[in-house]
Amino acid sequence: MRDSFMAKLLHIDTSDYYRKVLKQIVREMGFKYIQSNDIDHAFELLEKHDFNYIITSYHFGKYNAQDFIEKLNK
Repeated sequence: MRDSFMAKLLHIDTSDYYRKVLKQIVREMGFKYIQSNDIDHAFELLEKHDFNYIITSYHFGKYNAQDFIEKLNK
């Protein structure tokens, strides 16, 4: 798959283990994988990149996935 047509996936998770596992899986599937371990960094990435998919854990420190979605929709 050529880079110009590669779908981008953002994975937000505080777990190093889950980020490592998912990175391997989605790269094997042909996605460009970008990761973040916190919400603030994720929003910085969202300002710089257009993502086709976002995968999050439910809880990340002081925020949870619902907080993320609400902030994303503002």
